[in-house]
Amino acid sequence: MSFLGVSRASSFSRFRWMSGVGLLVACAMVMADAPPVLSDEPSTDEATANSSSDEQLISPVTGELTASDEFSAQLLARLRGERVEDLSQRTERGSLFALPDGQWQQVVATGPVWVRLGGDGTANEDWAAVDETLRQREDGAYGPVAHSGEVLVSGGESAGDDGIATVASVQDPVTGLVSELTWPGDLPVPSVEGPRATFAAVQPGIDMVVQVTGSGVEKFFIVNERPEEGTEISLPVTVAADGATSQDTGDGSVELVGDNGVVARVGSPAMWDAAADGQLANPLTLEWEMSTQQSLWALAETKNTPPKDEGFDADDSPSAQEPDDEPREVGVTVPVPTSVNVSEESAQVLLQPAEDFLQSEGVDYPLIVDPSVSIGVAFDAFVQSGVTGDFSSDPELRLGTFDSGNTVARSFLGFTTSAAKGVKVTSAQINLWEFWSYSCNARQWDLWSVSAASSATRWTKQPTWFQKYSSSTATKGYSSSCGAGWVSIDATSWAQAASNNGDATNWVGIRAANESDNFGWKRFNSGDAVSGRPTLSITYNSYPATPGYTTIPRGQYNWWTDGSGNRSLYVNSARPSFSALVKDPDRGQVKGRLPTRFLIPFRHLSRTSRLSQQGRVSLTC
Repeated sequence: MSFLGVSRASSFSRFRWMSGVGLLVACAMVMADAPPVLSDEPSTDEATANSSSDEQLISPVTGELTASDEFSAQLLARLRGERVEDLSQRTERGSLFALPDGQWQQVVATGPVWVRLGGDGTANEDWAAVDETLRQREDGAYGPVAHSGEVLVSGGESAGDDGIATVASVQDPVTGLVSELTWPGDLPVPSVEGPRATFAAVQPGIDMVVQVTGSGVEKFFIVNERPEEGTEISLPVTVAADGATSQDTGDGSVELVGDNGVVARVGSPAMWDAAADGQLANPLTLEWEMSTQQSLWALAETKNTPPKDEGFDADDSPSAQEPDDEPREVGVTVPVPTSVNVSEESAQVLLQPAEDFLQSEGVDYPLIVDPSVSIGVAFDAFVQSGVTGDFSSDPELRLGTFDSGNTVARSFLGFTTSAAKGVKVTSAQINLWEFWSYSCNARQWDLWSVSAASSATRWTKQPTWFQKYSSSTATKGYSSSCGAGWVSIDATSWAQAASNNGDATNWVGIRAANESDNFGWKRFNSGDAVSGRPTLSITYNSYPATPGYTTIPRGQYNWWTDGSGNRSLYVNSARPSFSALVKDPDRGQVKGRLPTRFLIPFRHLSRTSRLSQQGRVSLTC
């Protein structure tokens, strides 16, 4: 009889193919590589799912199928041939989808996109999409329709006995700490549009604007007309938080710090004219237009994989109609002289715009004065050379230059990728809403892995740039030829590295490949913007578990020890069988392979294996 030798160390290798959990039985003479054949008859699970299809909930927000748990999402995705969200894994910043092919897709934004309303989180009614549109409450104050924090904006009020009125407040949902913006005087009833409340004439010819953002609120002043010569403008801004401590950062910024970090900040104030304001995604000098707002995040765009590069070829450039060599007006932006007074739990910044700037003929009115005040937690940031301000709560991100390299900007984004840890990433991309570019001409910008950004991030204190992973020339936001829209950059290799490192939050940096080329100047919405928040999608597959319980039936083998004491296993059957338990964490398809060592050549036959409902796979020689 011929004998087939098998090393004792032989085991089943892990290779994705069939069945979530199954007992693999294979002849030693062949590798278990024949694809299983699925029965044409529907399983009990399939029949149950089909009969209850009318009960499956479709999200009223996304219009996509949802399920209350992992197994239901996987089964429904397979039966319906479309992705299904597992509501049990939904978070404030993203969603997790089961895909028809057995893979998973995690989609997350840098800012909040969901608000938990109640329940255990496994039903659609437990959640609402973030909506920062202000609505008046019974007490006269305004609040956003749905926000991760408790945000209140005054509906108009008289100053208290101390001469102070509260303009807005934000309560941190984790710590319960309340931060406030105050004003020294009465507040008129505001006019409200979308997330924006405008308090008219808080000083002669000056309006105050409060706008709800992804992290909380921010505040601006609008100087409607050029003041008369000799007129001094002094705009006080006060931020307070019970239980927090005021800290002067030493670079002109002030932070209120609680036990869990920064809860409010006053950065380096700036002011810009009407021309610069017109470049914003939502100019402060214009009425808020709800009809022109893009989607909250790029969830719909992640259903289909876009082209890796959405840039424009030379033949597509609009040079015939709109010459790109004509520089695009960027307006005037300058810092604001300030004085800072810090007390234990509050900080007051007095803004005093310079008269020579106010009277400059090159300044177009209305003029915007930004105290750079924000209440809330930052999600992303940009830095710009020549500016010492904190842009970690700004509603936009920037990269490139508009003045041949004299001024350069770079941006940093943090994504929570906890679901995609220790997995095989098959594809990933980052989508950004680009609302402004210097031209439609394709200019390369790059994606890097970086260390974490914070409110302390500055041009002179940037996160560490570790490794460049990918590039894009996608361009939007110049004209009708390339209007504002979503652009994407491949992030597959970066996402795999992020999956391997085990960190819950991973950061990317984006910057222009040529930081002296004006045509590479780009501006995007940030996680603090009202809509169009940066979005990362990762499609991945979990590695199968190590096979276990490898067995050979008694009577089919013998052990032999050579002169050196090494033991070898020999089978003594012409049709031996081997078995092992194989398992896939995703309940996907698994294929087992058994390495063998042949001592004597022989002929063999292979039979097609069949997968039963229980996942038992067998091969007969």
